[in-house]
Amino acid sequence: MTKQDLEQLSDLKNEIRLLTQEITSCRTQVVSDTVIGSTSSRIDMHAITITGINIQKLDKLGEKLNAKLDKLQELVLDIENGIEEIEDSQTRSIVRLYYRNGLTQEEIGKELGYTQSAVSLKLKKFIEGCE
Repeated sequence: MTKQDLEQLSDLKNEIRLLTQEITSCRTQVVSDTVIGSTSSRIDMHAITITGINIQKLDKLGEKLNAKLDKLQELVLDIENGIEEIEDSQTRSIVRLYYRNGLTQEEIGKELGYTQSAVSLKLKKFIEGCE
């Protein structure tokens, strides 16, 4: 487990969040198109407006999101295995809360009863050991 792996976890979570927002936007965004046509009983041509959602775009975004979720699941498992190998339980908890759960150093300090600077120092020592 490297610092880059840990940072990729956060980046991937953000990418998934943005894709999810885009999918939600697609579901509420109505698209329309106009075609020229006639009915069997009428020969004159007239415009017909068709409205709906862009299913093709929605499907592509869904596929992309599923691929990212699969990648995230693999990465989380790899990182969790790496975290379990950290000998010091205090550092293990801090690394898990910071990288996997996305808590800030201040939030971790409150959760575990440390100062933000103590959390920062533990993370710094851990990262230096990864390099």
